[in-house]
Amino acid sequence: MKLEKRYFGRKAHPKDIMDYFEINYFKARKSHLNEDEHQYLIDALLLVFEGWKTLDTSERRLGLWDKETMWKSLAFNETMLFSVLDYPASIRALSLYAVYKRIPMQSYQYEDAYNRIMTPIVKVYESGAFIDVYKVKNPRVMKEMGEKEYVFPNIEELKQIGIELMGQEASNMFYKRLGEYLWKEESKMLAGGELSLFTWTNLNNKIRCFCKKLARAREALEQYQKDDDIERFIANSGMADLTALEQKHVLETFVLEKVPYGVAGEELATFGNWNETGEEAAVKDIAREITLNADLLY
Repeated sequence: MKLEKRYFGRKAHPKDIMDYFEINYFKARKSHLNEDEHQYLIDALLLVFEGWKTLDTSERRLGLWDKETMWKSLAFNETMLFSVLDYPASIRALSLYAVYKRIPMQSYQYEDAYNRIMTPIVKVYESGAFIDVYKVKNPRVMKEMGEKEYVFPNIEELKQIGIELMGQEASNMFYKRLGEYLWKEESKMLAGGELSLFTWTNLNNKIRCFCKKLARAREALEQYQKDDDIERFIANSGMADLTALEQKHVLETFVLEKVPYGVAGEELATFGNWNETGEEAAVKDIAREITLNADLLY
């Protein structure tokens, strides 16, 4: 418990964070022998979430701690890029990334070390061979999770996502900048460009999460439009993984006939265009909120 308090305290030190992740990684390895590397990383991050849950008093996160299906999905997504590395590089990369997520202002001192580990992964990713390497390194997890969990958007998809994010999240500076960045320089994002690899990893994780959750919510919406079963929609869209307040906001949007969301085509999205149904906007809200919640769990 002492280490948990240091990790989750307001004055957390980078070494405390790295130690905490590595201790939980070894707990995961000890509990399950002969697992894929990705499974060990997932389990390590889930143990971190469990430790956070015991100490957290934040009202913002309070409703997230009983959403274990969301934890598992986010842990899978957040650790995937590191899972093609061998130990000890895999857990060291994850622990350094956790420093960036938890105390970003102190992460710069570890940037060179992180870049050395992750540069080969970026090259594999931009070559289009990542999933092939992943299948070899993590065959059990690949079989268990199924192909739908492995989302790698192409350039055109990223461009459209950028448009959607700008339209939806004009009040959220991070997402506004992310949308603008994807719309203007999406190819640089894929190749790392001038970004630090901490930032590259963070953007990559968010985009894959957003795409995957959006696809799931849209599939649930198609079913709802056939059977008019709102309870099934809530369960299958990912909406059940949101807090009660987030679900309330999604439903308020869902019942609207039209909402000011953005413009279609190649133009930059702006508010004031009533051209999208509440249902269409709501599924994007679900994907956005789940993606944002990943940050809160660190």
